Amino acid sequence: MTSRAAKVPVGKPESLGDWQALIAWRCGDTTAATVLAKRYLDPLMRFFASKVHDPEDAAELVSETFLGFTMGRDRIEHHHSLRSYLFGIAA
Repeated sequence: MTSRAAKVPVGKPESLGDWQALIAWRCGDTTAATVLAKRYLDPLMRFFASKVHDPEDAAELVSETFLGFTMGRDRIEHHHSLRSYLFGIAA
């Protein structure tokens, strides 16, 4: 049985695509995690704000979504859209 180690993507974290940033994060690049959080913060806030109509509640739901994302980041498979995965947690 052989295993393939994930290679850390090269480049500035801000310029990485979602999957490249996720791989970098899995390999220990916390800047890549911050990039993903910044990339999806506003869309998730808008999503929850339209559901709960309270900014504090929406922020709490975003935090819970990112917590779920953090806990499951090693199980996310590449055939899924990262955006869909995040909004699946949100729903």
